[in-house]
Amino acid sequence: LFALFFYFKVSPYLADGPIWFRYQQYVETTCQPNYWANVIYLNNFFPGVWNSQCMLWSWYLANDMQFYLATPFMLLLYKPNKKAGWLLVIALTIGTLVANGVLAHTHGFLWNAANNNGYMDLAYGKPYTRAAPYLIGVCVAFLYYEKYRLRPVLAYILMALGAAIISLVTYGPFSQFKSGNEITPP
Repeated sequence: LFALFFYFKVSPYLADGPIWFRYQQYVETTCQPNYWANVIYLNNFFPGVWNSQCMLWSWYLANDMQFYLATPFMLLLYKPNKKAGWLLVIALTIGTLVANGVLAHTHGFLWNAANNNGYMDLAYGKPYTRAAPYLIGVCVAFLYYEKYRLRPVLAYILMALGAAIISLVTYGPFSQFKSGNEITPP
C-alpha cells in the first residue's frame, strides 16, 4: 500500500522538467479511477485495458496473491485424498496450457508479440495464462511432502530436464532474431 500511495500521490511532485507534466497526467489518469484494483489485488483484471492500470508493473503481484489464495483450496483437497489433489493440480495445469493455446489460436497471438491483437489485455497478465509455473511448484511441493527427498539420480535427471527446457525456451528463438527476421503468423 505504501508503494501505491507513494507512486500515486507523492512521485508526481518529485521532479520537474519540460515533459514531466506527461508523467503527472499519466499517473493521475491511470491511478485515480483504478487504484482500488491494486489495493485488492485485482489490477490484472480491472480496468481491463493493459495501459490503464495504476502501477502497470504490479500486475504480477496480483497474480501471485491470487495463486496464494487458491493454494489452500488445493491443499484442502490434497490432504484427505492425495489422488484428488494431484488430479486437481494437473487438471489446472493442463487447463492453463489449453487456455493459452485457445487464446493464441482464437486471437492470432504470436509468442513474440508484445501487444499483438490485444495480447496484453487478454492474456499476458491474467492468472489463467500464468498459473502453470506456480502449479508445477505445487506439484513439486506435493512430491516433497510425499517422498521428502528424491533419489539423487532422479533429482539430477529432473534438474537436467529443467535446464534443457529453460534453455530451449530462452535460446531456441535466437536464430529467428539474429538476422532480423520477423516471425509471421501462418
